Amino acid sequence: MPEELPISVTARGITKKYKDLTALSNVDLSLTCGRIMGLVGPNGAGKTTLIRVLLGDLRPDSGTVSIRNGTLPRGLCIGAQTDTLGLDPSMTVRQTCAYFATVYGLSRDGVDGLIETTGIAGLLRKRVGKMSSGERRRLEIALALFGDPECLLFDEPLNGLDPDAIEWFNDLALQLKARGKAVLVSSHILYELGKIADEVTILQHGVVSYCGPITAVGDVEAMYQQSKENDAGLLG
Repeated sequence: MPEELPISVTARGITKKYKDLTALSNVDLSLTCGRIMGLVGPNGAGKTTLIRVLLGDLRPDSGTVSIRNGTLPRGLCIGAQTDTLGLDPSMTVRQTCAYFATVYGLSRDGVDGLIETTGIAGLLRKRVGKMSSGERRRLEIALALFGDPECLLFDEPLNGLDPDAIEWFNDLALQLKARGKAVLVSSHILYELGKIADEVTILQHGVVSYCGPITAVGDVEAMYQQSKENDAGLLG
């Protein structure tokens, strides 16, 4: 019998409201070490809100998030790439990496390894505010890896990446999985998630409409397209 993989992060009954808008409604999610979870949904479905709740940046109105059943501090367990990272546009990439290295207590060799892995060595003198969207995305991904967290959350990481960079990210995600990391990748493009994810969670108006294996990606794709058509019908 195969050994059961440990669950890194568990969310139960997450609900978050903004005045009259319910961004998340009773959402359950488990992220398992050595597996990749795809989080898919159209813009405004609640993907970023859920990731912020998992990170602890946003307090839910109800529900709980458990990190290894409370045995590990959230800051040591989770790394994330998000648009809400709040990087200083006046700092260079080198200065930004040095700052994060200080926060996480990384050695020079450790930082150099992450810089090489994420392909930002040629950007070290560039100011964050002058970076293209694809360059900034690579930097955000690199910073998510600082501290070697057990769980990685990537919020729309494919946005701004060209086809070669998308292939690079997919390879990186699979490498993290092979190292036993719990990985979540959000996107509004199910096809791309189907290349790397073991499971997929579909969010529609803050509600989970599907959570399960992505092996039958064609069936999941049909379900996702139907949910988008339902959205269009509601808006029409």
